Amino acid sequence: LGGAGNLDPRQQGMAPGAHLIIRQYSGNMPNTVDLYQDEGAVIFSSSYSNGCNVGYTSTTQLVDDEIYDNPAIIQVFSAGNDGTSDCGYGAGSAWGNITGGHKQGKNVIATANLNDIDVLAGSSSRGPSTDGRIKPDIGAYGNSQTSTYPPNTYGPGGGTSAAAPGVSGTLAVLYQGWRELHGGDPNSGLMKAFLLNAADDLGNTGPDFRFGWGRLNGARAWQAIDRDQWTTGSLDQGQSATHNIEVPAGTAELRVMLYWTDPAASLQAQEALVNDLDLTGTAPDQTGHLPWHLDPTPDPAILNGPATKAPDHLNNVEQVHAVDPVTGTWSFTVEAFDVPSGPQEYFLVYDLIPDSIRITYPLAGDVLTSDESHRFRWDALGNTDPFTVSLSLDSGMTWNAYPAVSGDRRYFDLGLGDTLFLHCFLRVERNGQLAESGPFRIQHAADDLEVLFNCPDSMGLAWPPVEGASAYVMHRLGAQYMDSVALTSDTAFVFTGLVPGAADWFAVTALDALGRPSRRSIAIPRPTQLQNCQAGQDLFVESVLSPGPVLLQCQSDPAVRYIVRNGGSDAVEGFATGFQVNGNAPVNVQMTDTIAPGDSLLVELPQQSLGMANNVTNLFRVFASSLQEQFPPNDTLSMEVLRTGNFAWIPLQENFDNEVACSTSNVCDTPCDEVGLFRNAMNGGEDDIDWRVDTAGTQTADTGPALDHTMGDEYGRYIYLEASGGCTQQEALLTGPCLQLPTSTPAQLTFWYHLQGSGMGELHVDLYADGDLVLDIMPPLIGDQGDAWQQAAVSLAPWAGQVVTVRFRGVTGPTHVSDMALDDIGVSLTTGIGELTGA
Repeated sequence: LGGAGNLDPRQQGMAPGAHLIIRQYSGNMPNTVDLYQDEGAVIFSSSYSNGCNVGYTSTTQLVDDEIYDNPAIIQVFSAGNDGTSDCGYGAGSAWGNITGGHKQGKNVIATANLNDIDVLAGSSSRGPSTDGRIKPDIGAYGNSQTSTYPPNTYGPGGGTSAAAPGVSGTLAVLYQGWRELHGGDPNSGLMKAFLLNAADDLGNTGPDFRFGWGRLNGARAWQAIDRDQWTTGSLDQGQSATHNIEVPAGTAELRVMLYWTDPAASLQAQEALVNDLDLTGTAPDQTGHLPWHLDPTPDPAILNGPATKAPDHLNNVEQVHAVDPVTGTWSFTVEAFDVPSGPQEYFLVYDLIPDSIRITYPLAGDVLTSDESHRFRWDALGNTDPFTVSLSLDSGMTWNAYPAVSGDRRYFDLGLGDTLFLHCFLRVERNGQLAESGPFRIQHAADDLEVLFNCPDSMGLAWPPVEGASAYVMHRLGAQYMDSVALTSDTAFVFTGLVPGAADWFAVTALDALGRPSRRSIAIPRPTQLQNCQAGQDLFVESVLSPGPVLLQCQSDPAVRYIVRNGGSDAVEGFATGFQVNGNAPVNVQMTDTIAPGDSLLVELPQQSLGMANNVTNLFRVFASSLQEQFPPNDTLSMEVLRTGNFAWIPLQENFDNEVACSTSNVCDTPCDEVGLFRNAMNGGEDDIDWRVDTAGTQTADTGPALDHTMGDEYGRYIYLEASGGCTQQEALLTGPCLQLPTSTPAQLTFWYHLQGSGMGELHVDLYADGDLVLDIMPPLIGDQGDAWQQAAVSLAPWAGQVVTVRFRGVTGPTHVSDMALDDIGVSLTTGIGELTGA
């Protein structure tokens, strides 16, 4: 959304450098208005489910009210990832599965998920809303895009959760543009109208229940804003107003959209629309034009059918659309058909799209990096006749033509060789129409940056020479961006005046003979340790072995164990070390060991209570320094430790049927923190992915259960691992509550598992017992176990009298056909395992 591209300039967000406020998500989103009033936040973006096809809920009412009462606020949501689910709309699976009442709001934006070539993801939730309105509102690129990942890296995003931030970022740019044109914030209803009216139509002609109004086109929306292609008015019951629009010759498509921010409806209203306005158009030849209309009848064939032209009494957005419109003055009438809560403000926006081709990338002055593949893009109407794409590398003297591009595509991928061209042009042609870009350049970028040395107050950087470069700009991360700090003609540079041990990032930009910049290099961090600059005495904590990122409060705290390394040139004879929890008094230990230069020492402190707070994240610091330490910044290693785990009683039984289903998005690290009595480990810290609560079958064919084990119907729930979307060979840890096992009667663990799939991975069962972790207390289940729920039983008799915690350790297999599932996990007392197994 707001990535500045400081690490990698190719990964800028839709609104580079936007100021973001991160709030803890809550289902009732309690502080939206406070953040608007106190912090100036106007665009709110979130991607959490809140039930599937649940109708007009109190949360829907809340978000509609917030926008109605605070006109600058816009709220953008994912549409959901239940595109193949039957959520009770009445048309079976694939329809009416928007995930959350807030997403069904009239004044919000719900986003569908497209891939990079505008194909709708199968998991993207479909409309209509419960009362038949158009949802989703718009589609955006989300599937397999690249997003920011902690810490300071990039990774794949996916699902409508990844698509929605693209809409939010585009809105941020449009808001900023409005501020620069007009001052102050725009009305969000007007901005939403610009966005929907400018969308590239995908799927059926006109709006539909899969793509909404089409694919996001921020450039076209901004063009309408910049040209003031809008008007506004206000109507009470029975009133009407007429607005004229001049349509010039050569216009291939006329779009006129009416939008109004509607008051919130009553809870579970049969129809959410409160104030009903109608839009009609009249051409210069007196031909009448009605808006698009979608039939929400719960029948798959009807819902998948094309839009027709008819009055609309469900939506607070209507569009009159005309192909090859008659030249001259068109009149558009807005009528207050039924306005019980007036007067009602409205906006009328319009777009006059010429029958021409417009190149959107590259633009004049753009710099493309050689030895990379680039996607050239353009806008045009019509999907039949093919395009011809040509590239000139010599200021238009000669042109290289490429194979014809299908008429339904607006892009062309081309790999650029390892060459340098400073006067390039792109040309796109079709049926006598021709568009030509402004001049752009293909240049080499600096890469393969290498740290020559890192000293307490300086660092040396080097890189290979760049062909055609006359000089290099040196960059260092400033308060917000990579700042230019120096210029050199050499291929090495020394940064001085650095703060010892402080985090820093550096990058290089090559300049050509005319001083024009290439793309900046990927930034590299300053090493945390001294490098080719040995201090005489330099101890540092290399890694912490225990505790890990999570401690169970019912188990004894483990001994603190960590590795101390001597990074200096002198042997260290004795050193001070220890640890500190939060702001507690540090535990100090004086060691007498000798560590030779470059060697390390395993330090294990006596087992003791660490003094960590329960059910919160604790800051845990380990430190080590020699008596003559010369580089203190690397003496301490910090980490966060969560101390959790409540007691439960035997018999214990968990069937997950009272749990809320988690998202089935194929975004690997989709969180699903607590599932009944069990807790998922932290993704990215303890493990990779979470066990998710699901019902009525996983989204991948030929793997996963069709129904749960407990109830055996579409309402019963189970937990499973999602292996699609690159989530293969990922570990998921699920930890149960603390249990005090009796000494007299043996206890047993039972659970039902479903491991069907040609790419099935492994399921392990581990046990924490009085502070020790015991791996594989039963033989692991590996590979396809068949399409049936099966029961496993494990005796806990060897740990009688101890406090134990069961841990399930699932690992997805090498392919996506690897959805393993668990249900009906229990711990009970028995006189013998034979009673359970029938032996």
